Amino acid sequence: MPECGADRTGTQLRNALDHRPLPWVAAVGIEEGSELRATLDRQGGTVKYVNSIAQVRQQDYNFVVCQGNVGGVIHDHVKVLQFLPPLERRGNGPRRLLEDYGRNTVVLDLGDGARAERFAVGLGATSRGLESLVKESIIRNVPVGDFYNTLSERGRHGSANASTLVEEVAGRPLGLVRSTGRDGEAEWWVLPAVTTHRATWLAAAFALWKSKWPDEFPPAGYGALERWMTHAELEAAAAISAHEVETAAYLAKRTAELDVLRLAASEASNAAESGERTLLQAQGDELVGAVMSCLKDLGFEVFDSDAEAEANKAAKREDLRIKSERDADWLSLVEVKGYASRNAKTSDINQLARAAGFFESRTGDVPQAQWYVINAQFSLAPDERPIPLASSPEDVEEFAKDGGLVVDTRELFKLLRLVQSGAISQQDAQADLVHSTGTYECSFGPDVAELP
Repeated sequence: MPECGADRTGTQLRNALDHRPLPWVAAVGIEEGSELRATLDRQGGTVKYVNSIAQVRQQDYNFVVCQGNVGGVIHDHVKVLQFLPPLERRGNGPRRLLEDYGRNTVVLDLGDGARAERFAVGLGATSRGLESLVKESIIRNVPVGDFYNTLSERGRHGSANASTLVEEVAGRPLGLVRSTGRDGEAEWWVLPAVTTHRATWLAAAFALWKSKWPDEFPPAGYGALERWMTHAELEAAAAISAHEVETAAYLAKRTAELDVLRLAASEASNAAESGERTLLQAQGDELVGAVMSCLKDLGFEVFDSDAEAEANKAAKREDLRIKSERDADWLSLVEVKGYASRNAKTSDINQLARAAGFFESRTGDVPQAQWYVINAQFSLAPDERPIPLASSPEDVEEFAKDGGLVVDTRELFKLLRLVQSGAISQQDAQADLVHSTGTYECSFGPDVAELP
């Protein structure tokens, strides 16, 4: 039991010394020197005096006290006490109030009264015990049979509702309470311009709101304990409060930084799906395009043979021709294949051999290399796929005699990542491919630091 008491005392100390005490109030349009402002100053909370609600961050505040127009949309959690501005007689119909809750609201129009001579206390006042205050501060001040303002509903959104504080007998309200949510998560008291005893209305609103939302008000005995604390206790409690504020600011900063990092990671993943990872999960023209882009990033000069054949209305042979900056006379023909559920095929190698023979007969030059780039069985996870043509070593060996190279797109992906990270140069990557025959395996092992 003593430990619980000690913990409660620590909480009281922090509340007593909070340099931003409860309740948090945004005061809009409250004139300096007015009784309402003096009352706000005396109530001991954190009060920010502004001309418009747009001048504060509403997430930090729980209450708004306003004389005149609020000047913006009010968040659903904010409780509002508003004294409407006086209006000159318009005579051309009501005008819409611009101040509403964001998602849950009763949209109101403010217009001319209908010269009523009798007024009644509404259910919103009687249910809150405000009958006497309504009679004394509102009904007594309405010019009977003359000009005054009334409220009318334009519409309702969400689960909002409204109940009147004062109304014409069998007519429109002059003041009412708007509530958000089925359980009344917040309230907006709208009082007519003729309302007097405004400090009393503030006290009544805060008393009722404290019973409904006690966590947004200081606990009982708030501030009394501070007067009987030693200097050492004051310093210790102040240090705790300062540390909590500093910690909260640091955590908010780090959370914001983490959000930026997560966004960057998401954007990088999206780019990879449509970029480099296409090497591991595509076929047809999409795969040919990914291989072409990869080889260019490795520093090769790449020519689209299929595009040239189509432009010249010739038969399509190999997919690509590539040259290396290391050797101006070096040239390789490249055939690109992708199979979702099948392994590489020796018939693809034979097709590439025919393409090499056709190239020699047409140009008189013999290609120094023939590359069979294959993305086989890509319906499987990359680590689960077999090595292409591992079951046909004789065919691969024969293919290698003519400069043939079987290139798994997984190995291309690894090589490209090494170049992108700066672990190896484009020249190193080109040399590793150009000097290989048979089945290509990236020569750069785990001793190469490919990632930061």
